[in-house]
Parts: sequence; structure tokens; C-alpha cells
Amino acid sequence: MKVRILKDQIHKNIIFSELEAFIFEQSIFNRLHFIIQNSMSFYVYPTNKTSRFIHSVGVMDVTTSIFINSLKNANVNDVIKFLSFYKDDIENFVKDFDFSEFLGKNAYGCRGYVKKFNLRDLFNSIEKINGVSFINHFSFYNKALNEDLIVVYYLLLISIRLAALFHDLGHLPFSHLFENAIGRYFSELDETDKNYNKLFKIINSGDDIHEFVGKKLSFLLLKLIVYKHNDCKDILLLLIIKKIVENILTDEKKYKCLHRIFASDFDADRIDYVIRDSFASFFIENGCDIDRILKTFILIKKDDFEFLPSIQALNEIDDFYLQRDKLYSSVINHHKVRKFDTLLERLIVFELQKKEKLNELIDMISELINLNKNDKQIEDIFFRFSKINDDWLLGILRDRRYHFLKNNEENIYTFLLDEFFAGKKELKSLWKREYEYYDFLEKLIQKLKSENYFSINENDSIEFKALMKKISDFSDYEKAGALIEFLNKTDWMSKLEKKLNNDKNFIIISDAKKQKYPKNLKLVDIANLDVFDYKSVTKRKISRKIMFFIYSKGIDLATIQKELIILLKEVRDVQSI
Repeated sequence: MKVRILKDQIHKNIIFSELEAFIFEQSIFNRLHFIIQNSMSFYVYPTNKTSRFIHSVGVMDVTTSIFINSLKNANVNDVIKFLSFYKDDIENFVKDFDFSEFLGKNAYGCRGYVKKFNLRDLFNSIEKINGVSFINHFSFYNKALNEDLIVVYYLLLISIRLAALFHDLGHLPFSHLFENAIGRYFSELDETDKNYNKLFKIINSGDDIHEFVGKKLSFLLLKLIVYKHNDCKDILLLLIIKKIVENILTDEKKYKCLHRIFASDFDADRIDYVIRDSFASFFIENGCDIDRILKTFILIKKDDFEFLPSIQALNEIDDFYLQRDKLYSSVINHHKVRKFDTLLERLIVFELQKKEKLNELIDMISELINLNKNDKQIEDIFFRFSKINDDWLLGILRDRRYHFLKNNEENIYTFLLDEFFAGKKELKSLWKREYEYYDFLEKLIQKLKSENYFSINENDSIEFKALMKKISDFSDYEKAGALIEFLNKTDWMSKLEKKLNNDKNFIIISDAKKQKYPKNLKLVDIANLDVFDYKSVTKRKISRKIMFFIYSKGIDLATIQKELIILLKEVRDVQSI
């Protein structure tokens, strides 16, 4: 028996299966080695170069801990109901599998096997494809479970590990930056542009671009895995796993509780990236006690099945959110990190507008809409897509800069390229720390008060009147925050940039990255299964945060405040929103 172990600085030793080893070897998954998770934070924290590859493996490991510990802590009857629920579902969709796509004329015998299908007959294939040592390591004992339910447990375990492993498969170069740039680029396209039609379905799919791309690549990879086998039992097992993974990734109703293990208010994804990026940036040496949180997760059955953390780990969950706050304020939203993130995003938009090398990526994303591919076509797509990584993008931008330098071209594009690659530092942040930002906002409010901005007029919109009523008792900082949120209904950042930018002066405005605070996080008392709303029991307080940064060349704070007041006066009119 061969034990496969991956050494990790966060989770120590991560055991993985033979099936997962095959996935690690695929070019499409290996490209995640060359996608940095936290964009440009390494410009400020040079050691923070976490790849999407190790993060994905980490999320798989945390997901496994949550899943297994939840079953161990659960009421026996809830475990039986949970596994029986999925047993019935699996047996139902096995009837509809079509083997002819994978076995051609040899599919007839497999159809006969399906007619006498029994879940417990899959156990040998589970061991064969995943490895005996892997199955033994993650064995789950409960004397109330029969052989069929044990097989269902392994099917769900294998599937949720793969779903977690695939959750970031679709990330483009420098993670979220590239898809933000595509969104900005798409918003400026004319409907007659060929790229508009290529991107329309993707932008309006209901998923973020990396989610859309990731699901398509995951489905193709699962299909390729099936193509690599020719035994009926093995193929049937893999088709079941493929179906479960697809249901988890698409958040299908019956599989929502499994999806939420790595995609919810408090999940394996957030747990791994907070701990990993805190450690990688060396900003936080000793983090919260994640082990206690994971070991007290529990599966409960109320209206639906849910995997929830325990109230016994409340202090550790508070510590986790405190650690995440520090990570956001000091690393992710460091003023230099946001500057370089924004510079790179703008450079990508400029390059997309050239309709040259980056068009290759748009063509490939568009190609993913059609999933009716055979194994050779899938391998071809993976080979071409595997080069779409951070180095590929930086190479294109460096070539562009070299071209400009060689031809002595000077424009806004060359200015941004020099800021990004040469570190000329002509763009200065108008504030670096939170107290400077608060001071800016408080002075803005004082000027608005001096102009009677907070007095209601007959011509004011209904929305503005409601806002004034809501913020009447707010502090100056709270008033300013609410006004900025109100202003965000307009395209005020690009308006301000276009108005103030010229040959001599230049600004870039960048949103601070927002944290998703837990709105619906519930905690369970393991002893009596009482459920608590986290917001009602926590003592953690949300601190004030910078909402946006402004980077300027030749434009001062007084000018920015003056222009913001003009914009705030405009949005009093409903027609301006």
C-alpha cells in the first residue's frame, strides 16, 4: 500500500488519493502553480506568493476535516438519514447513465451490469481507483451503518474533495484582477463588437468569470478521467462521482449543504486563505486555533441538512474574524498593494482593447461554452489553456513596454507601464492609513454642512430623502460612509478620473477590497443541538475601514473634496442615479 502525502506549511501533511494524484499531473491543474492567489501583495510582502495550487489542495484538506468531523459529532440517526438521502439519489441517476460515449460498441455489457446494480459492489473499484491506503486512512466507523451506506460515505467524501479541489480551477492570471478587467472592458464594448457576443453569455451567466470557467474546465476534466478507464464497474463509479461533483459545484438543491462546506459565510475556502496568507505575508505568526473549530463541526438536520461550527468554538471563531480583519487592513488593502492591483487591472483593460494577444484568452473562454468534446479535444483545450497564467500575462505587458521604449512612444499606457514595472512612484496615495482617510471624510462632511447639504429640498429624490432621514443621528464618519455608498450607485469614480485627468495631472481611484461579513452564520451547541445566530452571541466588533483609495499625480486633496461635493450634489436628483 502506497501512502501519498503532500507536505504543506499550514496543514502539515496532506494525504491524497491515486485519483487526486492523476489530477495533480494534468496540465490544466498544474497551471494553478503559476497563478498567484493574492495578486500584487508580494510587491509589499515579498514572501506572500501563495499559489492557487496549494490553496486548492488546502481547501480540499479543510473540507475533508469539516465533512468527517461533522459526521463523527452528529446524532447517529441524522447520519443514517443523511447517507440514506444520497443513497436514494445515487441509485436514481445511475439508471440514466449512457456508457456508449466512453465504450462505444462495448457499452452493451455495462448496461446489463447497471440493471443488477448494487452499491456495495462498487467498493473494490473505490479502493482500486483511489488506493487502499487512502480508503483506510479516511475510514468511517458507525455500527448503525450497513455496507451500502459506507459506500455512499466514500462516494460523498471523494466527490466533495474533488469539488473543493476544483473550486478555483478557472482563475485567470493574477486571480480576480483579470476578471475585473474583463468586466470593465466588456462594459465599454459596443454591441456590434465580436468580443461583445463572445463575452455576453459568460458575463451574464450568473457566475463570476472564474466560477464559469472553473465549472466548464472541471466538467471536462471529470469527463477525461472517465475516458481513461475501460472497466464497467470503474466507469460506473467515476460517472457517479462525476455526477455528484457536478451537482456540488453547480449548487444543486439536494447538494447545497455539501457545496456550503467550501462556499458559505464561514467555510473551508476562507479558513485556508486567511491562515495561509497571514502566514505567507509573515504579518501574523500565531493565528487562531483552527483545529478546535474544525474538530467541533457537526452535521444537523433541521429543515435541511447543514454542516455547522459549534458554539463551543465561539472564541476561536471570533479570533478567526479578528485575524481576517488584520489581513484585509494590513495586507490585502495596504495602499501600495491596492495601487499595484489597480495599475495591473488598467493595463489589462488597455491590452484587451488592443485586440491582440489577450484575444486568445477570450476565444478560449468562449470555446468552453460547448462541452461536447472527446478526449483528444479535451486534452488539446487543456494544453492551450495551461499557458494562461501570470507569467504569460506579464510577458505580454513587458513586450508592450519594450515596444514603446524602442519607439519612444509616450502616452498614458507607457506612464502606467513605467509605474508598474519601473517603480517610478509618480502616483502618490492621497492617504495611506485609516486615520488619514477618516480625516479626509470628516473635512468633507464639514464642508457639506457649511453649504447646508443636509437640508431637504422639494426637488430631492425619494431615495435621497430616505437617506437623510436614516443618517440624521450618524456621526460625521458614518454620514460620510453612507454618502459614499449612495454615490456608488453612480459611476462616480470613472467620472472623476475622466474629469481631472489631462496631460499634466492624473488620478486613479481604487475600491478597497470588501470583506463578506457573516450574515447567516449559525453555531450549534453539540450537547443539545440548539442553534444560535453568530451575530447574537459574538462580542467581536467590526472596525471602520477605508472604502477607497485615490492615487494622484499633481492633484491635491482639496481638489478631490471639491469635485466630490459636486458629485454628491448631483445625486440628490433621482435622474442622476
